[in-house]
Amino acid sequence: MKIKKNTPELLIAGETPWFLAIMLLFFTLTFAAIGLLTLTQHWAGLIFLFVGGGLGVGAMCVFVERLQLILDARAETLTLRSRTMFRYTETVLPLKDVLRAETETGHSNSRNGVNSPQSLSRVTFIIRDGSGTDGTTILPLTSVMSTGKGAATVTHAANEWLKDLRGSETLHDATCPTTA
Repeated sequence: MKIKKNTPELLIAGETPWFLAIMLLFFTLTFAAIGLLTLTQHWAGLIFLFVGGGLGVGAMCVFVERLQLILDARAETLTLRSRTMFRYTETVLPLKDVLRAETETGHSNSRNGVNSPQSLSRVTFIIRDGSGTDGTTILPLTSVMSTGKGAATVTHAANEWLKDLRGSETLHDATCPTTA
């Protein structure tokens, strides 16, 4: 994820996987074209058209997800948006319930058949659960962990933005991960 806008009133971070979407579209159109060309001479073109094209469309539905995080001081809200080809979700929470952001990390089991774990991460928010018992809940920005420094960058920016907004009030157990 990348920081799109960072002002005292607004922090916007987002991710749109354009490269992946374009490559999957190219894959889908290639198999559909081969299927249509083969269909004029043989019925096996239907296999290319529906199986190859269907796999490409299915992969786009599963893997291409646009994410957006908006921290808005004027509206006093935290907004999390996610859009895929067939699903749109938006979660809006009061900013006063957001305690801090954290980076959740994990490791993959293997990489290319070799047992060398790869570090994965995602942004999560620690939210007051609203039960009045000082309990908290964890709200992940996405259900998928990814590689790279994007999650740490967004976590650090969100925590700094919240600190600046709240003035001298510190974030509860907030730690900003360092980026190497």
